[in-house]
Amino acid sequence: MNSSMQTFIPPAGLKQRPQEYIFNLTGWLTAFVLALSVLYGVYDWNQGNVPGIAVSTLYTCTNKLVWSLALAWVTFSCVTGNGGFVTTFLSWQAFVPFGRLTYMAYLVHPIIQMAYIGSTRTLIRTDHRTFVFMYFGNVVMAFMCAYGFSLLFESPFMALEKVFLVQ
Repeated sequence: MNSSMQTFIPPAGLKQRPQEYIFNLTGWLTAFVLALSVLYGVYDWNQGNVPGIAVSTLYTCTNKLVWSLALAWVTFSCVTGNGGFVTTFLSWQAFVPFGRLTYMAYLVHPIIQMAYIGSTRTLIRTDHRTFVFMYFGNVVMAFMCAYGFSLLFESPFMALEKVFLVQ
């Protein structure tokens, strides 16, 4: 969905085009409700109240589409200059280094998780505090390793690309 948004927005000439207030507000509220319905639609399931096969099938078939529609609105609104503080926040310069390391972190995080799980000799407690610490530990380690691998692999190849693909 977001790929098609990125494909169709530039040719349509929608950059910095103001939208009507009601249209913009309706879009943001709809995107917010759609995103929350995907996130919290399974809350009862996680509490042990499993729904019927029809509800389960409906959620399974539609959750990714609904989530991508919510993100598509955010993309559309920010690209057309109607995102307000969301555009300002997502354009924050502090995100630039992390944005460059995100793909490498995506590639190395399974290795970090497997190393952690493989080195654990006891059962892992399943409480919120443990998972919060595991999450932040994995994120920090993933970005540290991503930085190292980026310096070792990505940066030299980008330099070679600049040398050979001079325009």
